[in-house]
Order: sequence, then C-alpha cells, then structure tokens
Amino acid sequence: MACYREMATVYEYVFPLSEEKVRCALNCLRVTPASVLDIGCATGQLAMELAAKSHQVTGVDLNKAMIARARRDAARARNNARFFIADMRHLGEMFTPGSFDLILCTGNTLVHLQSMSELSILCRMLTDLLTPKGHVLIQILNYDRIALQRPETLPTIENDAIRFRRFYSYESFPDFVLFSTELLIKSAGTTHRDSVRLLPIRPNDLLSGLKDAGLSVTRIFSSFSKAHFTLVSDACVVHDPSRNRNSAEPPKSDHMIRGFALFKIRCVSERIRQMNVVSKLSRHLHDIQMRFSEDSSEPGGT
Repeated sequence: MACYREMATVYEYVFPLSEEKVRCALNCLRVTPASVLDIGCATGQLAMELAAKSHQVTGVDLNKAMIARARRDAARARNNARFFIADMRHLGEMFTPGSFDLILCTGNTLVHLQSMSELSILCRMLTDLLTPKGHVLIQILNYDRIALQRPETLPTIENDAIRFRRFYSYESFPDFVLFSTELLIKSAGTTHRDSVRLLPIRPNDLLSGLKDAGLSVTRIFSSFSKAHFTLVSDACVVHDPSRNRNSAEPPKSDHMIRGFALFKIRCVSERIRQMNVVSKLSRHLHDIQMRFSEDSSEPGGT
C-alpha cells in the first residue's frame, strides 16, 4: 500500500508499541540471547525493544520506507537489530532452517497473503525456520467477528499528529475483504488514501494451518495481555505455539478448536436471547393462528 510509505514517517503515532506486546514477546523467549525474526516489522519498534534486551533480532517488511526508517532509527540508537526488505512468502530462501528461537508475526500482517494455500506454505516455512524448541507469536484481527458483524469502519485513530480512518467493504467476501485507509498527517496538512484486499483468515484457518505444519497451539487469546478469547473478540492472538514434531506430547490444537466451537455456540445463544422478544411474539401469533384454524374447522364455524 502506498499509504504505508507515508505512514513510515508517523508510524509510532498510528500504532504505538504497547508494553503488553513487549512483555508477551519476552515471555515467549526461553534463552538469552535468543534469535528472533519479526515478520512485518514496520519501523522496527518491537524489534529494537527486544534487541535492547540483548536478543539477536532480524526484522523484515515488504515496504521500503518502513525498513529505511527502521534502519535510521536503529543506527541513531546504536541498536543492533537488523532490517531487510523481504516478502514473507519467501523467507525460506533468505534464512537457513532452525535459525530462530522466536518468530513474530503481529499487526495483522498475515492477512496480506493472497490465498489459504499461501497460508499453509507459510506455516510450514515457520516450522522449518524454528529451532527445535522455538516458538511463534501471531496476531491477526478476528475475522469471525468481522464476518458476523460486517463492520464498515474500524475505530478512527486520532491524536495531535495524525488521523487514521479505516474502512471495510465486502464485495468479494468471503474470499477477500477490501481494506481502505485515509491517513491525515497534521503537521504537513496532507491526506493519503489507499486500498488493498486482505485475506480474511479466521481463527480456525490459522489453528489448522499451524497444526498441519507441525505446531501445537497451546494458547489463544484476544490480546497480548492474555484476555479471554470469544467469537466477538476484536483480535486473535496465537501465543506460544511450540513444535511437536518428533515429540511424544500430543498436539493441543484439537482442544483449542473444540473450545473455539464452544465460543461460537455461546455467541449464537446470546444472539438468540437478544431475539427473545421477536421469538415470543412469533410463537404467540402462531398460537393464535392455530386456535383460529381449529375454531374454523368445528361444525358451525365461520
């Protein structure tokens, strides 16, 4: 997206790095120094924070302006995080198998893939790039909620530096969602608009892809602070899946999928409860109709 090029100058005002995200990433690390790959690193805020904790961090992003900004900020801070322009679909060509103790893919990066087959390939690539005891932290929006509620807009982000507006349209749904943005940079008085189609990866799609690639999903949350996940949660955070290849421990993703199905049932039940008034009225009208039919069928009825 061309808008991402302009966003590189003000990224920290659009998506400031949260302490919860940093803590969540650090909790995934089992060794120090650890080797970390940040996929879709943007301007490198998280990568540099982890590098400052003595970890060896590599950030990759497809956007040249984002990587240029990350490199400048790292050089200015004398931070040893490394940054490369790269397509996440081809990282297996850049790095040798078993290179990373932790792979991050946050900020809804994953949905920029263009097919579910690409998701399957990427999940297998993540498995190959991990060390035997490596972990992954993935965050995407909850596209089950989006499919259910069909929001036309996401919350506007506004502060003294920027106003960022986001829009969804569903002409190609369920194959794709069209994501449109409008970024106002207040200091320059400029507005930048762009659109891109996103692959609506649902939580079950992600869990199945990880399981098929040999990753056992142990936890799923709605935020980096480990908030409870439901069908209507804003985000889906797959936290700390671990490699189960050559492991005697059975994968736990089946339990997660069953748990996720229960969330769906609860949310549907809630919608039914909300429709109680309509349902009761419908049953009442049906009873009246049945009584009227019975009365009409009796001898002498009119």
